[in-house]
Amino acid sequence: MWRNWETFNRSSTVVNPAKLPSSGTGCCTMRRDQYGNEVEGSAGVCLRVWVSIVSLLQLGCAVAIVLITYFKLSHITNFGVNLGQRSYSSQGVCYLDTDTTNTHLCVYAYFVAGVSMLATILFSMLLCCTCNFCGCGEIFEFIFAGLGTAWWAVASVVLMQKSFVANNANIPMQDWRTVEWIVSWAACGLFGLLAILSLFRSFAMCCGRSKY
Repeated sequence: MWRNWETFNRSSTVVNPAKLPSSGTGCCTMRRDQYGNEVEGSAGVCLRVWVSIVSLLQLGCAVAIVLITYFKLSHITNFGVNLGQRSYSSQGVCYLDTDTTNTHLCVYAYFVAGVSMLATILFSMLLCCTCNFCGCGEIFEFIFAGLGTAWWAVASVVLMQKSFVANNANIPMQDWRTVEWIVSWAACGLFGLLAILSLFRSFAMCCGRSKY
């Protein structure tokens, strides 16, 4: 009985956090609570918040591309997909190209934004279901963000070049075309920032500075 009481007494003893060593140095340290347990420092929490904000912003850019294309730059009246021939057909008006009857570029804008939104949502759900990929989520997050950066960089170049050509041809909706490729580049930059944040978190964990 005395041994049980001694064990309980040791486990419930309040420890002075100032006397315990912390992992890491500077603002990236893991602090300890009054019982001596490691808890995430303010820098780690702040970095998590920034990752969440950047992820939501890039998702918002994709939504903005869809809305701008739908309400301002296109009016597609007929759309069909032929799975056997792996092709699609569309009819309507698209102001992203010099030929306003050619809707392929508007379909491309929908496709780029739609894939980006779907991939972001699925990746977030996968991180949640696998408990951050068993602690390796930052590495996969960096890979995902890098692919997203390349994906939007290609789309931004295409939309910007086509916009310049359409503007020179005096096609209507010049301002909205400009807004679209600017938002596209913003999505590319946000994915790049997300990659940098994820890389920093990965290095911080590998170096043992903090459990971000």
